[in-house]
Amino acid sequence: MLLLCALEAALALAACDVGGANGPAPRPIDFSNFSKDSVLVEGRWAWQRSTGYFTPSGEPYTQTPASTDSTETLVFTEQAAPKQVTLEIYQNGDLREQTTYPTWQRLYEAEYDRFLFGVRGLFGVRGDTLAISAVPRDGLERVYTRAER
Repeated sequence: MLLLCALEAALALAACDVGGANGPAPRPIDFSNFSKDSVLVEGRWAWQRSTGYFTPSGEPYTQTPASTDSTETLVFTEQAAPKQVTLEIYQNGDLREQTTYPTWQRLYEAEYDRFLFGVRGLFGVRGDTLAISAVPRDGLERVYTRAER
């Protein structure tokens, strides 16, 4: 079972083309292969990369924890009564932002992106990969992997 989970995680990373700062820039993610079921978002997510596609040179650029010497972790926690979801964003282990949504139903792309980016974008989960994109609005595409506590 553990091997199967590890294989699924590796396949999810490969399918998302989580490129590094020194490798070729990944192509924008095809969100048609990702679930928008917000229940799948619950848990801890470690930042793997951010890619910008709209640059003066026309060449995409990618930042990673190694290239920025910085980490970011998203933590989504659901509470039953009252039904709400809390999002915490940690930068290098320190809490940077926190917000609470009244229900899971509000944690869809417009509400989430308004909080995180200030613009409407896309998000989706596939396996142990969370992808968030503001590329449709000239923003960054971010990829996270499910993290252990």
